[in-house]
Amino acid sequence: MTDETVAPANDLGAGEERRSSTWLVSANVARYGAQTLVVAAAAKFFSAGDAGTLALAMAITAPIFVVSNLGLRNLYVTLDPPVSFADYVSVRRSWTGLALALAAASAFVVAGASPLILVLVAVGKAFDGISDFYIAVYQVGRRSRSVAVAFLVQVVVTVVGGACAIQADLSFPTFIALALVASSAATQLYFWLGDPARWRQFFLRLSGASSRSARGRLVRAGLPVGLSSGVVALNVAMPQYAMRASAGEADLARYVFITYVPVAVELLLNPLSQAWLPKARAGKALWTSSVGAAVAVARRWTLITAPLGFVALGAAVLVLPHVLGEFFRYGVVTMTWVAASILMLPLVFAAMTTLTVLNRYREALAVNVTSVVVAGVVAWTFVPSVGIDGGVAALALSQAVRCGLGLWFLARRGAVPRLVSTVEQGGRS
Repeated sequence: MTDETVAPANDLGAGEERRSSTWLVSANVARYGAQTLVVAAAAKFFSAGDAGTLALAMAITAPIFVVSNLGLRNLYVTLDPPVSFADYVSVRRSWTGLALALAAASAFVVAGASPLILVLVAVGKAFDGISDFYIAVYQVGRRSRSVAVAFLVQVVVTVVGGACAIQADLSFPTFIALALVASSAATQLYFWLGDPARWRQFFLRLSGASSRSARGRLVRAGLPVGLSSGVVALNVAMPQYAMRASAGEADLARYVFITYVPVAVELLLNPLSQAWLPKARAGKALWTSSVGAAVAVARRWTLITAPLGFVALGAAVLVLPHVLGEFFRYGVVTMTWVAASILMLPLVFAAMTTLTVLNRYREALAVNVTSVVVAGVVAWTFVPSVGIDGGVAALALSQAVRCGLGLWFLARRGAVPRLVSTVEQGGRS
């Protein structure tokens, strides 16, 4: 088992794709819910400023760890010809260590960041990065339900650990350690115990199956994906940086809570696109138009995510002022920009996933770099004068750029192998 070669996943079929999507969506809801509970508890039982400090630490570390993931979850499903599992382990270990070092260093150079909170968040994200890779391992092994259970464990440990810290009146860093770091570690432990032979490879000397050429191939394939995903993380983080610089931690927390709604939609779209990848890869020989492929699958995803996103937005606007206080009441302009992001995200994900299926990673990176530049310019221009409305406008406009430019790149090369009928048949099945 330790030296096996990882083959790309085959077409799962419509039924298997739906089951895999359901479990992966459930896993991401649990994963997102655990993080949301931590930030909400920070605002409720500590202060809005503490919640903002935590949000800033997440915004600083997120791009670092997203880049360090190198898109290994997608490569594990799609890379052809395949490489051994030991090669994935070697790359995952070394890049996690590099990300931890960079995050620890940033704790002492970023103005306004709490070094202790940032380091704690970084440790939690290190566990999350390894768990992210194991999602693909379990998906290929047709064990998506175990992924959902793993992140349910994370929710339970978050609630128990956080409640113990609050009940015992412990410090805010201790609360973060028990609610955030311990829960991420518990999720990783669940994955490892479910696959002990592979678990040992994270601690023992790797066998000869791990080769320098294979590791280099993984890094070369994954670095553009990681950089592209890291830039995407900056779309959300850039307005947070501007908010912290011009308004402070409390206003940053207010921005973070309302943008958790489109982030939640993204977390639903992540497993949907992950489950679609094997099917799209196997069926791309039938494509007639890559733009048509993206639009067709985006229609299916919109029917799932838009209603849930609007319900979540309405609930946030109605509930947050009563739970966290009047400071967390939002206006019509804020809600409009957030609603626009919710509507655009399915087509954004469809376009970017289609670029990935076609191995057009550099174009995907160009799309994401352009969008983060737009987010930065809009945020730093308007947040100082209009506050949170400038932040959510920057987020929505960056999504519009990703959507439009992604489709333009897909259309630019004209016809490619044919998917529209395949996707539509999958939607009707």
